[in-house]
Parts: sequence; structure tokens; C-alpha cells
Amino acid sequence: YRKHLFETEHPLDKFCNNKHIKRVYSPVASPWYNGVVESTHNRDQKEFYDYCTQELTLEKANQKLKRYNNFWNHKRIHSALNYDTPMLYFKKIRNT
Repeated sequence: YRKHLFETEHPLDKFCNNKHIKRVYSPVASPWYNGVVESTHNRDQKEFYDYCTQELTLEKANQKLKRYNNFWNHKRIHSALNYDTPMLYFKKIRNT
């Protein structure tokens, strides 16, 4: 828990606590996790950020990001999840 880095509780910690979500941090100096994070960032860059333009307003960017997140979580299949969407995979492991 990294509350000590901030004078007050970080907004993301507050949100997670209110939703009963456990935050998990990547271990320091762990190349395996860095590779996973880099892969995700690369995919986001290719599938979302490369299509954003300078004319994009904050409101339009938030709308596009909301649609992208919906696509990523509910429609896009992931080979690492046995070719399920993240939400379908989550539902399957939740019901086992």
C-alpha cells in the first residue's frame, strides 16, 4: 500500500477501496512484468493512440477511450485468455 507517498489517500486507492478492488503492484526490478506492461502499452499505441489527432478535444478523446475500452474488454479476443474476451474469461473463472 503506497499511501505514504501522498499526504491523503490517492484517488485511485479510494476508488478501489470503495469498490472492494484489491490493488496489486508490479514488483520492483522484475523484467517479466515489465515485458507484459510494455506489450500492453504497445498494443494500446497501435490500436488506439495512433488514431488520435491533435484536433481531438478532451471530451471526444474520453468518448473514444470509452469505446476502445469496451471493445478491448467485451469484443476483442486475447490469445493469452484462450481466445476469450477479458470479460468472458473473468466470468468463467468467477464461476469455477
